[in-house]
Amino acid sequence: MLVRSNRAGVFIGFLKEKSYQPQGTVIVLKNSRNIYYWDGSAGISQIAEKGVSKPENCKITIPVKEREISEIIEIIPVSVTAKINLDKIQSWQK
Repeated sequence: MLVRSNRAGVFIGFLKEKSYQPQGTVIVLKNSRNIYYWDGSAGISQIAEKGVSKPENCKITIPVKEREISEIIEIIPVSVTAKINLDKIQSWQK
């Protein structure tokens, strides 16, 4: 799944749990990465469907085994094409 949080950003990972709390929708993602910056896509809908056309310019963090993210405002299934494209992007680290 590709998810957008109100304050934490955009993430890709496998949806483990979804719940509704007073602060909004909360999810738990497994094997997730934060899409910190992307290039070669008009937005996250296109990323979820096709991936990115300029992967060398993208900044996607290392995978995290599990993370809880609150205030979810968008959840989009990721196509096989997009997953293959995004999985090829090396983890961005400083």
